[in-house]
Amino acid sequence: MTRVAGVLQLTSKTRYGLTSRNIPMYLFSPLNKVFPQMIVASAHRDLKKNLLVVAEKINDDKLPRGQIVDIVGVCGDPLAERKAIHVAYSPDYWTKIPETIEPSFNRPILDVPTINIDPPGCLDIDDCISIWNHEDGPTKVAITIADVAEWVRANPWMTHAQNIGQSLYDGGVPVRSMFPKTLEAKMSLLPGEKRIGYTLFFDWADNTIWNPHFKEVVIINKKSYTYENCRLATEIPMDTLREICEHLAGKKPLLDPHDWVAELMIYYNKQMAGALTVIGKGLLRHHTAPDSEKLEKYENLGLNARMFAYASATYEHVSPKVLHWGFQSRYCHGSSPIRRWADVVNQMAMKGMPVPNAKEDCNRLQTFAKKHARDLAFLDILQRRPEDIKGIVVSSTRIWIPDWNRLITSPNNLVEGTPVNVRYFLDMQRPTWKERLVFHVTVDPILV
Repeated sequence: MTRVAGVLQLTSKTRYGLTSRNIPMYLFSPLNKVFPQMIVASAHRDLKKNLLVVAEKINDDKLPRGQIVDIVGVCGDPLAERKAIHVAYSPDYWTKIPETIEPSFNRPILDVPTINIDPPGCLDIDDCISIWNHEDGPTKVAITIADVAEWVRANPWMTHAQNIGQSLYDGGVPVRSMFPKTLEAKMSLLPGEKRIGYTLFFDWADNTIWNPHFKEVVIINKKSYTYENCRLATEIPMDTLREICEHLAGKKPLLDPHDWVAELMIYYNKQMAGALTVIGKGLLRHHTAPDSEKLEKYENLGLNARMFAYASATYEHVSPKVLHWGFQSRYCHGSSPIRRWADVVNQMAMKGMPVPNAKEDCNRLQTFAKKHARDLAFLDILQRRPEDIKGIVVSSTRIWIPDWNRLITSPNNLVEGTPVNVRYFLDMQRPTWKERLVFHVTVDPILV
């Protein structure tokens, strides 16, 4: 069921009639503009401020009627605005949780030195890493990902997660989960618990990776670490982990544990993408080469051009022609199945299960997640001071704000590369955060 968060425009002088009970009707404008405006009845008496509400559509008229199912709070209240943003970009939800059937654990047990590295307090643990020595042979390495597809096989009702798409986070904390919390806990690779996993094994010898292959396992994670304290781990040889990650990255030294985990997940996803291409099923990440002139221009102006390029990737059905320009190889999402549906789809393909047609949903909900992050960023910006910020003209419509690491839209007639001062104002009469921030650009006399 879809619930839409938006602004009930009580301050507008326009009314849209009365209900049979003489309750006035107002215009409701969604924060997520994918959804239509609606006419909604409200008996709220304070008409000095607009309200953030959650509504459901009840007919399909040209300007449909809706009904309020939740009042979030007053427009401008930071907590209410945050909650509304979360609902706006994750509009589907779980109405009920059927009985959950536990899948079979009849598979080899991987009871070896194993840890996970995640933010503090993380409970939706998708991945863990195992490193151990095997007699006189090469060092053994295993990257294990929670086997969510097997839970879906045993519980077909879990496919409703395709309508949710992915978990959303605010400051690293999950605020809208793709799966119910009780189910997440059963799938998460929590320390000390037996969990089913889909594991990429490989050997590490002579500074080279050998014999990578996937296998279903039962995994027992030994301990959780954070990015800050994982260097103290004794369960696995952390120097070996760093050396493997430096090999994968093609550079050394690689000192940040965030980069270690990222390199491991990228490798897992590349290996899965290659296997999916052979199988002929699943979803790959398609990333075309960006305009070389624009890329060079952005880099010369000090922008993180490759960040923008990577963000443009989309999901496509498996084909030998689908490549990821950023990685110069085939690439997919497979390492975060507890929090992203595309990863579950690819696990299903790898395991020979029927694969749902999820490309359009995954692309649509990926866009929602980007807009969720954008609106939270704007909300945070407005809670900071000063209201003047430095920028660089990128085009006749775009300004780069280095302190925000973000491009903004602001029409101008200035030369590309011109340093500017950007003053920003808030117009709470506008329904969306992208529209509420109003920018005024002037040439920076100090830097020109």
